[in-house]
Amino acid sequence: MTSIESVTLEVPDPAAAEAFYTAAFGLGDKVRVRASQAPATGFRGFTLSLVVSQPSTVDSLIGTALTAGATTLKPATKGFWGYGGVIQAPDGAIWKVATSAKKDTGKATREVDDFVLLLGAEHVKASRQFYLDHGLAVAKSFGSKYVEFDTPSSPIRLALYSRRAAAKDAGVSPDGTGSHRIVISSDAGPFTDPDGFVWETAPQSGEYRNYNESLPTDLSEDDLKMGDFTSWRIKITGIADTSLISRVTISTTVDSTSQITFSKVKGALLSDQKFILIPDGDLEAEPPQGYIPIRSDVETPSKENPKADKVFVEVIPLKQQQ
Repeated sequence: MTSIESVTLEVPDPAAAEAFYTAAFGLGDKVRVRASQAPATGFRGFTLSLVVSQPSTVDSLIGTALTAGATTLKPATKGFWGYGGVIQAPDGAIWKVATSAKKDTGKATREVDDFVLLLGAEHVKASRQFYLDHGLAVAKSFGSKYVEFDTPSSPIRLALYSRRAAAKDAGVSPDGTGSHRIVISSDAGPFTDPDGFVWETAPQSGEYRNYNESLPTDLSEDDLKMGDFTSWRIKITGIADTSLISRVTISTTVDSTSQITFSKVKGALLSDQKFILIPDGDLEAEPPQGYIPIRSDVETPSKENPKADKVFVEVIPLKQQQ
């Protein structure tokens, strides 16, 4: 089953964009940013929707977005389908925050029930078939008007709407040129759809398995075989608590780091740091903000050169696990 792990917004100022999204919505790694000066004018062909439980949550999320620098495209109001509004982030991305409820039923929260990426398609039926051919399944379909895909385990849901209808729903003109300035990360990529939306392979996570009883967190040599510019975090499932770990070291043949801390997340340990594998030598650009670079000793993989470096992760328990 296809899962969309995150969307990456291409922005002129990644630091400012990351600060905005942290303050506005607090969606964590579901929304990533990276630098781009690709030209784009008008409607960029997509909207991002946050579906919540009640009107007070809509007001809370829109309120923090406006305080952080967003502008209003549609004020939050009651409608036939519920209550919602539309804002535009400083980087130009359009966000809709809505609920099917017209009245509050509990205390105000900031919890998001669903995160939906709506792509505006020139030809919905053709785009629908393209995604079917790439392994997605349809959950709902209304002819050539709207398609919602079946992604039950995905952090981000996917839907198609006609470009004109998507723009109307957002309160903007459908006219626009240039880059979409969004990249979709999933286990279905990489590919580019008929409307020019780019999909890439989702960042990997290192996950430890009990291959060796004497060291419950031994890592298979193929678990973290990856290409340059792959971003990832470390997830430990073989040790239950950080107090039982003496040291964790991540290394390649040319680089290493032990500056790693962990937080407990759903019964596992997840690294607080995010890492990115980069080629050894001079770089044309700095790694994305918020990532710790780990240098690799092989060239960037390609069809002609499919090599990938191996990242070795050593976990030293404080004491023997029983």
